[in-house]
Amino acid sequence: MCIRDSSITGPSYASRLPKIRTALAAARRTLTDARHLDWLDARTMILAAQIAREGHPDVAEKLKKQTLENTRSPLRQRLIYAHNRLFGRLTFPLVRLLFP
Repeated sequence: MCIRDSSITGPSYASRLPKIRTALAAARRTLTDARHLDWLDARTMILAAQIAREGHPDVAEKLKKQTLENTRSPLRQRLIYAHNRLFGRLTFPLVRLLFP
């Protein structure tokens, strides 16, 4: 048994995607401030990048496309995705710079 198998997020993000999507949808219904929605979109793009890094590019691309269709700032969200896809960490400082 791998340590990640017993982690809260499970063995991978892709395996928990239905539950994560439900949580993201609930957050989207609850939030009304545009800044908060930008942050939620950023979190979704980070999730898509993490799923792609796990080896599920088709699932990641679908999530990324859905987010880009609904976001107010697709260029910034693409940058967030690319940063996390390449580096895998320290993306939230970038998010704070892009969405103060």
